[in-house]
Amino acid sequence: MAAVRSCPARERAAILLQDRPPHNPLRPPCHFPPATRPARRRTSPTRASPGRLARVTLRLLLICHAPTEATRRARFADPGDLPEPSGLAAAQAVRGTPGRITRAVRGPEARCRATAEALGLDAAVPDDALADLDVGAWRGLPMDAAGPGLAAWLADPAAAPHGGEPVAALLERVASWLEARPEGPERVAAVTHPAVVRAAVLHVLGAPARAFWRLDAAPLSQTRLSRSGGRWRLRETGHAL
Repeated sequence: MAAVRSCPARERAAILLQDRPPHNPLRPPCHFPPATRPARRRTSPTRASPGRLARVTLRLLLICHAPTEATRRARFADPGDLPEPSGLAAAQAVRGTPGRITRAVRGPEARCRATAEALGLDAAVPDDALADLDVGAWRGLPMDAAGPGLAAWLADPAAAPHGGEPVAALLERVASWLEARPEGPERVAAVTHPAVVRAAVLHVLGAPARAFWRLDAAPLSQTRLSRSGGRWRLRETGHAL
């Protein structure tokens, strides 16, 4: 019987096949040897840096005063108007809702003072910049008694047919008050009027003056603003306390 001659090439191939690990069809190909495979980089959940949180320093809570007879009868307000008993009771029912406040201010009118006291903000300091829109000769009158000047007043922010303050002047007044607030770790509550709240929201959003009457600010509603980096932001508006 003839002897089978061995082939060196076949022997080397057999040795290489014996050293190779068995093929696993479920394992994807790897271009790196196990010893040099790059380690996976572990990532931690994204967290806001302390510096970013610290920049949000000033929080302003604007509160519309409790409802008055003028609110119910749809007439122009008078500086001496007081909240109705039901309005004060509603304010007392949410006493303490503003939470932790470092400073409180209010409009100079009696309805703002009474609302602040009902909410537990007895130390609120009156501020003329938070006064209601001055409607001059229309104070205390029903809306339909304003005459033909009412349509012009509603259409033109610069109009003042009542001889009082035009809407444009109110917007400037409130904008100046907001921009004069110093940034710092403060939580300020301000009891004021729907007109002032509308003006504040328009300023923060950069909305035109003609949008003034398109905003609603109900009695005892809250609007929350925050300021950081010299810029105001609207957090919420129109929600009940």
